[in-house]
Formats: sequence, C-alpha cells, structure tokens
Amino acid sequence: MRKPYIVLVSYQGADLAHEIQLQFNHEATVVSELYNRLLPPPNIKYLQKIHIDLTNKKSEHTYISPPSPLDSFFNICCMVKYYDFDRYFSLDQKQQQREILDQIQLNIEEAAKQYGWDMTPFQEAYQKVIEVDFVNIFVGKKVSSKDRKHKAAIELNTDVTGARISILFFDKKETLIQRNLIKVAKPQSFFFSRLIGSFHWIDNQQFRLSDIQDEIHFTASLGSDQIQLSFTPEGRSEDTLLKELKILDADTSHEETLRLLDLQMNNFRNNF
Repeated sequence: MRKPYIVLVSYQGADLAHEIQLQFNHEATVVSELYNRLLPPPNIKYLQKIHIDLTNKKSEHTYISPPSPLDSFFNICCMVKYYDFDRYFSLDQKQQQREILDQIQLNIEEAAKQYGWDMTPFQEAYQKVIEVDFVNIFVGKKVSSKDRKHKAAIELNTDVTGARISILFFDKKETLIQRNLIKVAKPQSFFFSRLIGSFHWIDNQQFRLSDIQDEIHFTASLGSDQIQLSFTPEGRSEDTLLKELKILDADTSHEETLRLLDLQMNNFRNNF
C-alpha cells in the first residue's frame, strides 16, 4: 500500500505576514519529509495523503475530512486547525522542530480516533524522528568504479538550515574515504529534487551527478575536495534562443541574441 505523504502547512487564509508563512512552511516541510521517510506503510484503506492546515484564526471552522474511495484525487484526509503561531515563534529552533512533530502527531491521533486507524506506524515514525534528532540523511545506492577499486554514492542531508548534496567515495571495504559537498543554499524540496537525476563514473577517478534534465553536471574526483560544475543546456543553446527571439521579434539582431544568451547563462550559473 502506498505510504501517505504527511503535509503540514500554515493556512493560507490566515493574516500572517508572507515571510512568516514561508519560514513556517519551510521548517514544517523539512520535519514532515523526515517523518514521512521514516513512516512504515499504514494499512489504511483509500488513504494516500494526510494534509494538515494550521490557521491563526480562532473563528475558522475546524474539521477533519475522511479519505474517499470515489476518486484517487480525494484519497486525502484534510484537517484545518487553529494554532498559536506567536507561541511557535517564541521557541528556539530545536523546540520548533519538536513542536511541528508534535502537531503532526496530535492531529493524526485525532483523525485516528475518529476513523479507527491503527496508530502503530505513526507512533513508530514519531519515535524514530526523535531518535535521529531531526537529522534527515539519505545515502543512495553505491556504484562501483570501472576497475572495482572504489565505490561512490550520493548523500542527501536536509534540515531547517537548508539542504546539501554530497558525493561520497568509498574504498573496497566500503569505508568512507572522501566527501565532496555540493553547496546548495536553502532550496525548496521540489527544486532540490530536480538536481538529483542520473549519476555514474566517468572513469576510475571521476564521478558525476546530473540533474533530471541532464543539463547541470556536478563532477567530483578522487583526491580532490572540489566540485566541477558544467552545463549542457540544450534548451539554452544559441540556436534555440535565436529561434525564440525571432518568433517574438523578427528584427532581433544576432549580436543581441548573443548578448541575451550570455546574460541568461550567467544568471543560470549564479544560482549554483
């Protein structure tokens, strides 16, 4: 059975400042993703998603809607609950993480009582998040070099301060011998996941990670702590951009196309 994805977001109709909503949503997403990764598949019929909206309006109607068997789009348990955001932002960072986790658990417990769900998998996830101290580290499959002397893998480390991708190198005994950090500044999850596409050994010394579009490439080499960044953006080629500009304005010069292409690529590189 598919694991439900636990989502915890502030209610968009609340009168919170936009930057406060963004901060809370980011921190809530980080904890929610860790909870979901550690959650054993619950045996709950029709359930695909649990969506928890928190609002700072006491007058807002609160409800819990059950998952429906009618359509996969409605296989969601939705909740809207009042929450004191002033209290949340009075806590330190570690306390905020625990508060989000507790809100996830309290709301799921309420739904479980109403619909007769087994809380065992949710209790297990709750305890595991506490045991790992809110550290969300995932290491992918280890890939052997062509000469079988080394292995490499991709590590994803996410917390409330941001997210980091690293390329890890191991010796024959699978002992970690090198870590190359790809520095990514506090991305949203959907953006971060786009960076992890294919990965492979180029030769016996170099290992490359490419994004899902196969346009951005991060290459690490044994014996070096540097990451080489390269691009093969087919959709940003001179010919493609020229065609697009000509469609918009047939009088666009070749020189202007090159200038815009250079500006576009510089902006693209500055994001990494």
